[in-house]
Amino acid sequence: MKNRSWLLPALAAGLVIAAAAAVNAPVLSEVVIRHALAAQKGVIIRDVHIARQKFSWPGRLAWQDVRLVFEINAKKAVVQMPLVTLSGLESTLSSRRLVRVDAQGVRLEYDTGKAVDATLALALERDEISGPVTMGTLAWEKWQARDVSFVLAVNAAGIAARDVKLRAYDGSVSGKVVVGLGHVPVYALELFIDGLDLARMAPVNAGLADQLSGRVKGSLKLEGSATALRAMDADLRMPEGGKISAVFLAALTRYLPRSPERERLELLVNNGGKLAMEGFSFTMKSGREGRFSGEVHLRSRAVNLELNLTHEIHTDGTLASLLAYAQRVLR
Repeated sequence: MKNRSWLLPALAAGLVIAAAAAVNAPVLSEVVIRHALAAQKGVIIRDVHIARQKFSWPGRLAWQDVRLVFEINAKKAVVQMPLVTLSGLESTLSSRRLVRVDAQGVRLEYDTGKAVDATLALALERDEISGPVTMGTLAWEKWQARDVSFVLAVNAAGIAARDVKLRAYDGSVSGKVVVGLGHVPVYALELFIDGLDLARMAPVNAGLADQLSGRVKGSLKLEGSATALRAMDADLRMPEGGKISAVFLAALTRYLPRSPERERLELLVNNGGKLAMEGFSFTMKSGREGRFSGEVHLRSRAVNLELNLTHEIHTDGTLASLLAYAQRVLR
């Protein structure tokens, strides 16, 4: 991919020719788009349709009712755009090569999710595509988000989404995501969480919602690849308190002195109840050879308990194994 020129010069120059030759016939533009997308690794074109187009000199092209159907790594994707405007196409005939692409009301449906009511304001300059992107709603597998915005940058080295902001589950998330497209793809993720309601996340992870409830604040940092999680730093807190399944504390009851508080906790454990907390925090950091360690702090006036624990788990060093372990714990 490092040696592959980005599609801008061929695409834009081809569009200038197509538009100039057939202002009211978008078929040539469709051919150019097919050719440009087909050149990308792992992409199979199924359909390209532009209902209408209008070219204005010296280099502005407007497409109406655009529909693209293609497959990425054998997964179907459909993009629909009511209006797409390309301006500065004449620059492709010079060394400047700066084209702007604006689109509103974009809808993307993919095998595992969709984005609705998206807007793009991208600059295509030489070998990079960059600019702000917004989405009214975004869904990926079971995850849901709204009011999504970020600044996109795409080049031969990778893809970056910076200044990410979104709302989800009555809270908000901000941060950045970077994916490197070298011989071995790598990723770096840094997120800041503010007020996510765990109860509202039941459709995503019913086990977590059953075991723990409250609003979460904190941060999460990940770096790695498909074969190795190189670095992790999680610091999650519930400053407003919440509730935790008493079953998690069952092993502690034998160490507590006989008291009304211990009896209350044992009753909750036996009945599968939840214990009210005034404070809760969880940290985890990566170590060597697939080891992850951290601390858990819990405070509950209901049973006169203040708990400080350290924890350590061993995995094969991948993010998938860490997530699988979490699923087993919360099952």
